Amino acid sequence: IGEELKWALHYNQHIFPAATHYIIFQDASESAMFWGTQAGSPFRKGTIFANGATLAFQRLQENLREGYATILLKNTGGAAHAMSRLFEECTEARESKAVKHSASFTQKSSGSGGKYTHLLETVGEEIVSDEPWAKKLRP
Repeated sequence: IGEELKWALHYNQHIFPAATHYIIFQDASESAMFWGTQAGSPFRKGTIFANGATLAFQRLQENLREGYATILLKNTGGAAHAMSRLFEECTEARESKAVKHSASFTQKSSGSGGKYTHLLETVGEEIVSDEPWAKKLRP
């Protein structure tokens, strides 16, 4: 069997041929990505999100709620991009001490729609989709 045929057999057996993107490491232990919890145990589950609409948004929310490893690919559009932008805004706000880390984004304050609505407004301006997931991110 020639080298090309060996690779083709390996590829078809171990890699999903219809996928559009892969992240492959020679040695995951030497990668810059975080593969375990702060306690040192490996993640139970992890998902990489690129683009996505309502179903992906629901899965993304579930991953975050359950504490699963979640990778958001920015500039891919859809729910993954919107959530990565929201994460950026939250991180910048926390670093600038404009928002306390322990606060809730839905916490109400007197006289406004929500204490942290400005974070959602900033991200919401960038969302062009009219799908249900997008409406949940707009204040």
